[in-house]
Amino acid sequence: MQKEELIMEKKISVARVIEIVACAAIAILYLYTARFGQLPVYQQRGILLSFCYVLIFYKFPMFRIRGKRPIWTIPVDVVLSVVTILGVAKLIIIDLVTSPFGYSVVTTFDTILAAGLIVATLEATRRTIGWALTNLCVIFLIYAIWGDNLPGIFRHLDMNVPQIFDFVGFSVGGIWGVPLYVSSSLVILFLIFASLMSHFGLLEFLTDLSQGLVGRYRGGTGKVAVVSSSFMAMMSGSAVANVVATGSITIPLMIKNGYKPKFAGAIEACASTGGVITPPVMGAAAFIIAEYLGISYWAICIAAFIPAFLFFLSIFVNVDLMAKKSDLVGLSSDQLPKVSRLLLSRGYLLLPLYILIHFLGIVKSSPALAVFWSTVCLLAVALIRKDTRKKILGFDLLKGFADGVQNMLPVIPALASAGIIVGTLSITGLSVRLSSILVTLSGENVFFLLLFCAIAAIILGTGMTTTAVYIMLALVVAPALIRTGIPPLAAHLFIFFYGCLSHITPPVCLAVYMACSISGGKVWETAIEALKISVIIFMIPFLFVFNTNLIMQGNLYNILFSFTTAILGTIAISFSVQNESWIGKINNSNRILFGVGGLMMVYPNITFSLMGLALLIFTIAIGIVVDRKRYK
Repeated sequence: MQKEELIMEKKISVARVIEIVACAAIAILYLYTARFGQLPVYQQRGILLSFCYVLIFYKFPMFRIRGKRPIWTIPVDVVLSVVTILGVAKLIIIDLVTSPFGYSVVTTFDTILAAGLIVATLEATRRTIGWALTNLCVIFLIYAIWGDNLPGIFRHLDMNVPQIFDFVGFSVGGIWGVPLYVSSSLVILFLIFASLMSHFGLLEFLTDLSQGLVGRYRGGTGKVAVVSSSFMAMMSGSAVANVVATGSITIPLMIKNGYKPKFAGAIEACASTGGVITPPVMGAAAFIIAEYLGISYWAICIAAFIPAFLFFLSIFVNVDLMAKKSDLVGLSSDQLPKVSRLLLSRGYLLLPLYILIHFLGIVKSSPALAVFWSTVCLLAVALIRKDTRKKILGFDLLKGFADGVQNMLPVIPALASAGIIVGTLSITGLSVRLSSILVTLSGENVFFLLLFCAIAAIILGTGMTTTAVYIMLALVVAPALIRTGIPPLAAHLFIFFYGCLSHITPPVCLAVYMACSISGGKVWETAIEALKISVIIFMIPFLFVFNTNLIMQGNLYNILFSFTTAILGTIAISFSVQNESWIGKINNSNRILFGVGGLMMVYPNITFSLMGLALLIFTIAIGIVVDRKRYK
């Protein structure tokens, strides 16, 4: 029996080796295309899609019975894999000379393969993400097939099923559109880069550096969590994944330092969510925004800087006030690494990040080329230390490449499913009609239209990825926002930000759930604390729509004025939320004054901002006078 178990373990290990080598080969292929030019449309997108689908059907069982994969489901996995490969092969080999926008003649074979590819996409999405996005895709497909029988504005022109399947399954208007293009040309490169950084010690270095920089101050471990989590989240582009990666380190440290589990979980969930909207590397949706608007990715980074800064300022101030209320001190010097020693011994690990920013912001190269040279730089600096040199010259290098590709497994089906929704909305014309309906329902009131959009983004985000939410709303809601006079960049960033905030918004709030699984805290208590910490970011998207200075759209004076008043307003609102300030505990009346003054400061109007500043100065003066009388 023992001998059989050893043989089985050996077989599993061999399968794992084959899997790692195959994933590493895919990673190297796409790094090659980043430097020497992309493959033709369907090859670039199809190779990655088919590889990820086959790996999903291999790694994720159709379902489990008593924790095991039923043997009879294996043929289903094989059929789905074969259908995927045949569908992609048809596009790559047979249709290389055909326009990617569709075919003049749709054969029965085309219809079968397209339908099979759609089914494979739905099943891959269900296995990796869940039922929510899968069901939404099914609803839109049903609407495309039978919507011509509906009454009123929801009725569309009669279309035959082969046309629908062909457009959705085989054209760039459906599965093969912009989302899949961005994932196969950019997202995979950044995930490979993030994976290699983790494998070669950058996560550990950033955590140590954060401890050295802020660990000595009040509530030090909470501030360490904010800094280290934001760094890693901006690289990975995933709030939930980052909570797992850094939260397993930072949350126990915070609890050990005296933070309540609900506070520790909330801090980590918020910091990880904020990292997704933080330049220079943001979530996958940021790349898609650049493609949709036809602007550079660096322009998106510049626009997101002030909102991201205000978000982390809010978290940082809230963490400090929490620590002040709970009398939490910083870590002692013997518990902290020395920053100078860290920078001398491992500071070279920051060089790849500098290369990334240099190529994006100064050289103005494409994001793909920037991340390629950053990856090359990372591999080069990994040769400096003996421990990382052993990794890069061994099997760990392949594992680093492989993990980057495997992180794409939930991304590819999600973006392909988003393509299904986009395809059905386009072919039926529903997106145009829905935009008109939204404008009519809001009475052409911009605020109510934005409110509808925010609510829709949070609701959809409970069961869909941020990118899928953005793509759907960008097609349906963004045109309505732009029609009312909102600048396109502000409209798309508004959608993106609220899609991200679904990670910390009850009742689902996946980042909070994941943090609670580590902290042991109660979900609703942690979610409420997360909302308190991040309250300013729920306001910021509304503010930059009405005041585009906050997304760097305007002259330098106006931008600096808006930025300064927003900083003061953010701090004041944090005082109000935590019922605490840097000059001491505040009473209820002062709490209201801080809240009102903070809101007036961030409101996009010079008169209101100056009135808010006067109110804050008055409130602080009253607080100082009261404190002096109290201690006389």
